[in-house]
Amino acid sequence: MRPGITLSMVFLIILSFYNCARQMSKKTLTDEELLDQIPRWPEKFKKKSGTGEIIISGPEYRFSSYFSLNYEVNTNVLSGQLLGSFGMVVGRFYFSPDSVSAVDRHGKEMKEQVLSILGNILCKVLPRYIVWDIPLLSNWRVIPLESGWSLLGSNIEVSISPEFLPSRVLIYGEDDSSIKYSDYKTVEGVKQPFRIIAKRGKNSLEIEHYTMRLK
Repeated sequence: MRPGITLSMVFLIILSFYNCARQMSKKTLTDEELLDQIPRWPEKFKKKSGTGEIIISGPEYRFSSYFSLNYEVNTNVLSGQLLGSFGMVVGRFYFSPDSVSAVDRHGKEMKEQVLSILGNILCKVLPRYIVWDIPLLSNWRVIPLESGWSLLGSNIEVSISPEFLPSRVLIYGEDDSSIKYSDYKTVEGVKQPFRIIAKRGKNSLEIEHYTMRLK
């Protein structure tokens, strides 16, 4: 047998054992152990604040603005201001477990545009998904994947990366919604997504953080 072929076969065998070891290692985690690995920043911090840019768009609608936000963990209230040139306030938004409001620079309510994208999420937990305070439950069904895991609920699926970070949420309904979390950076020792994109049909909401603080 030629040396080249022998080396190739050895490499394939080693790679095969490596992949098997990865899968076996992943399967040794119980559902409870996996959920314990997922960062829960609200257990250490009570407030998130930051600045960035938001874009809400649809087939016949597009709105973009800079923003500053504050999220209170104890009340699950997300509030903030929409900012124009030189930091001038041109609008406001407020998300609580009871209500949703977003007013643009012309005083026009944008609630319908927001809910056209995130309407599949119950109002009482909507602010938590926007700030990556995903309410993970102990009774979720855990599915090991080739790269990460999938958590299945009654009408929701959360993708967990190999680093144990929730990276995508699918909410099933009449029109499925999705929220993707990316561009992770470390804030106060905790990984946080600086880019969030929510989509439902042809409607989308994009949030890009420039700064973020945890208190």
